[in-house]
Amino acid sequence: MGGNLSVLIVDTPETDPCEEHTKRIAELEAELQHERKDKARLICDHEGELQQLRDDKARLIRDHEGELQQLRDDKARLIRDHEGELQRLRDVITADHANLRDARAMLLMHQRLGSVPKIEPGSFTSLGKAGEWLHPFAELTPGRLQNGTLVLRIQLQRAFQDDEKVVLRFKQTMAIMQAYVSHAVEVPLQGGDGSLLRIVGASQRSTNDPIAYVEHVTGMTLQHYLTTKRDASWPEKLHIAVQIATAIAHMHNLAVMHRDLSWLCVYVEATGRVKVFPGLKMRDTEPNGKLTNGVTEARWSAPETLATTKGNEQGASLQDPTQAQTLLTSDFGPCPSNEYQALAFACIQLDPDRRPTAPEVVRRLEAMLQAYGGPTTVPTCGATVNLTVAVHKTLGMTFEPTFGSSYALECLVSVDDVSRKPVKLVSHAEDATSHAFSQETTIKNIDPVDWTLQLVFKTPGFEPFASLGGRRVGKATMPLVDFLVTEQGRLSLSAPRSMVCDIYGYGNDGGTIGKVVVSVAFGGQLRERLEDYGARIVEGRDVSAEGHRKRNLVAQALWRDGP
Repeated sequence: MGGNLSVLIVDTPETDPCEEHTKRIAELEAELQHERKDKARLICDHEGELQQLRDDKARLIRDHEGELQQLRDDKARLIRDHEGELQRLRDVITADHANLRDARAMLLMHQRLGSVPKIEPGSFTSLGKAGEWLHPFAELTPGRLQNGTLVLRIQLQRAFQDDEKVVLRFKQTMAIMQAYVSHAVEVPLQGGDGSLLRIVGASQRSTNDPIAYVEHVTGMTLQHYLTTKRDASWPEKLHIAVQIATAIAHMHNLAVMHRDLSWLCVYVEATGRVKVFPGLKMRDTEPNGKLTNGVTEARWSAPETLATTKGNEQGASLQDPTQAQTLLTSDFGPCPSNEYQALAFACIQLDPDRRPTAPEVVRRLEAMLQAYGGPTTVPTCGATVNLTVAVHKTLGMTFEPTFGSSYALECLVSVDDVSRKPVKLVSHAEDATSHAFSQETTIKNIDPVDWTLQLVFKTPGFEPFASLGGRRVGKATMPLVDFLVTEQGRLSLSAPRSMVCDIYGYGNDGGTIGKVVVSVAFGGQLRERLEDYGARIVEGRDVSAEGHRKRNLVAQALWRDGP
């Protein structure tokens, strides 16, 4: 057994390790090559699939891009459609709110208008036309009611009575002047504590021809005051400014917008008291609204009313107050007060939020007035009026002298005051029927309402006893109040007034023997005296018919007193 094993061992061939490794390497390389081929085949196969996937992806992207664009277009269309519908709903809601607001405002207007005292048109007595200088679309007529109240009747002209907007605005103004409703409480605008003209009554309120009767004003307009009263002191002007600002603040506190306020709507009485007429274009305002656009005239409007936006060139030019001043009006010249100039420039800033409020303006003006001496009121008591009488000539004299046909004539001028000696005027040319005097005299401190002017005509006496031989020819008497209002049209109170008066003879029949041409001119403080008279008559009781007549003439004279 052992021998056989050795034989086996001896007979077993020997293997070369290198050959084995080489063979193994060859096998591995063959496997690797096979794997490479498989990999290449797989890569080739998957590359085709990947390309197919890329192609499929590109196709899907193209297909879905079209669908996505369609979705985008559909979305935009839906947005447009819904935006239009939303805007339509907004417009409907806004219109409904506006209609509701207008309906409420109309109801409120009719309620206010119904509370205005009714005045029968026949109870009004005219004192003459006031002209169209203030409100061209309305007729303003001063007059009095049956109870003696002096009023100014305001009636739309015929051409505007068919304009529904004008009629409605006029009625709205009447209603606002009567009262303003705030927080369910009736707050009267009536007079604004004396600073605003009050409405006295109305007639024909439900028609297209409504008539308003407002408080009568005897003062001159602010325009007339500033252009004629050149000697007015700065404190007097500040006093006027304070009262105007107070009236405006009162309107603003009641949320009322004045739309045509100017120096023609402000009246200054001789006492220095001011009355402001809110105008015929007032309207209520919204709590948070800024309704200044389109309000009033250029000279008196807010700066932004001249610009459509805050950024345009027209508005930018108003940011400099000095430029705004020269654009809206002429140069005012130097201002007497730096504080007042600063306030004026602050009030015309383009941005409304940067302007002082109406109460702030009042406060600052009152502080200035106090610094310049406090409130200024001109007293009417003791106002002095002078009278210049000019006797021009006599006409159509029928007096027959004792000798000859022509004769000299003297005129003795006097008034009711018996303590004054008559003033003698002598004619310088005469014939049988006329005498030329062309002389004048001035009488101091007269009563322009209750006194009478008397002209006594006589032939001259013989010197040195002038009373001897003189013969009274006739007499003419003229109430001075009748000179206040003449047929010469609208005159200032200081303008000369002419009149042709009858001369009554001293014979038994006392008939007229001729006429005299005379003119008078009032001087001194006539306006103060007339306003004082008017105030006393209004406050008095049991006024006679003659007292009413004189008061009417005084009212007409004060109203007609114009530039």
